[in-house]
Amino acid sequence: MCVLFRRTTVYRITPVFNQIRGCGVSKQNPITERILRICKRRGYSKQYMVNWMRAWHCTLCGEVSAPPHHIVSRGAGGSDDKENLLAFCSSHHTEIHNIGIQTFANKYPEVKERIVAAIDHEKVGLS
Repeated sequence: MCVLFRRTTVYRITPVFNQIRGCGVSKQNPITERILRICKRRGYSKQYMVNWMRAWHCTLCGEVSAPPHHIVSRGAGGSDDKENLLAFCSSHHTEIHNIGIQTFANKYPEVKERIVAAIDHEKVGLS
């Protein structure tokens, strides 16, 4: 059995899972358990957890996603609403931070519309 999923870990995440009951995900899924542990450890909101669990595959390549990317960062006033979150694998998540949102949106037109919808496109220079 993987160390990440020891029985004691399940007991620690159960209270967190109970807070988000009815979100349409199963506690029995190992990926769900991993997401809950990470969210609890980092102090993410209930809404953020639910959005991550509903879309835990990368929007671009289908790999298991890293924590969702905030289009407008929380520090800049962005929310944990699903409209402000994009599910990316760690590779694409790192790429958006390295090359910038404008270059990323132009490189991947399949997410450009979501990015433009979430932010003031004139401010970032997207059209």
